[in-house]
Amino acid sequence: MAKSSNPVASKPSKNHFSPLGSTVLMRAAVWKNGTQEVVALVTGVDDAAEIELNGADYIISVTAFPPGMSSRIMQQIPLYKNKPEDDSVLCAWLR
Repeated sequence: MAKSSNPVASKPSKNHFSPLGSTVLMRAAVWKNGTQEVVALVTGVDDAAEIELNGADYIISVTAFPPGMSSRIMQQIPLYKNKPEDDSVLCAWLR
């Protein structure tokens, strides 16, 4: 296989971020009506072109690990860079 003649094209961009595999905090109505923060692992990133973001940076799928309960797989969770200040019950944010 031939090497690329453009060394810049073969290097991954340092500005590109994918939340896949990241640990996030999230809340959902199933945990104390959205008042408890739960740790979750990002297991998928949905195609944002098909889903309305409403200010979220990504739409993700997660496996959540609530304390004292079984893990739960959840889909179409809006992911924000910082914890949302509004009362969004179903959301996730970077730790």
